Amino acid sequence: MEDHVLRSQTINCLIPQPEILPQYREFIGDAPERILRVFEADSADIRAIRSRALESTRNDNCRFQWMAYSLIAGGYGISVLFACMDKDILFGIVLTTTIIGTVSGFMKQRHDTPIERTENGTLSE
Repeated sequence: MEDHVLRSQTINCLIPQPEILPQYREFIGDAPERILRVFEADSADIRAIRSRALESTRNDNCRFQWMAYSLIAGGYGISVLFACMDKDILFGIVLTTTIIGTVSGFMKQRHDTPIERTENGTLSE
């Protein structure tokens, strides 16, 4: 009677360890190359997704800033219009709320998400 030894190993990473990779060739001849191709394709996809996410965030921030500038300019413009029309109370209300909104928005933005530099030099939130 022959004794058979089975060995099982669990790998918990994206790509097998270098010393294990050639052993895949015993089962499928081009398995190591196929594993590396899949890994490279997955890595490229992950980088593309991260790049698109960063670009989307950057575009959202740009739209947000233009909207904020437009609202601030509009508030100051309307307050000047009320001042020219001798509407002192409306002038004071609009100017005060515009200034408060501008300052509070600036302070909130500074305290919301601190940006840190990672080990490889990239910025992260």
